[in-house]
Amino acid sequence: MARIVRDQTEKRNFALTEAVFAELLLEVVEHYRDDSFQIGPIIYYHLEKAREADAVRTLYARAEFNRPGA
Repeated sequence: MARIVRDQTEKRNFALTEAVFAELLLEVVEHYRDDSFQIGPIIYYHLEKAREADAVRTLYARAEFNRPGA
């Protein structure tokens, strides 16, 4: 994690840093998604849906930006 922070801080791309940490968090929680007696499945579902919502927002923002006459 320290390497990720150092590399991204040097590049000054904080949006990419946020995306990298989101993916890392999803990878860590993925190991607990099938543990039905813990909260892992709920957290994994929430993180996955948040990632999907970010993807949809990005698509609509790009479509709005590329719209002729905007």
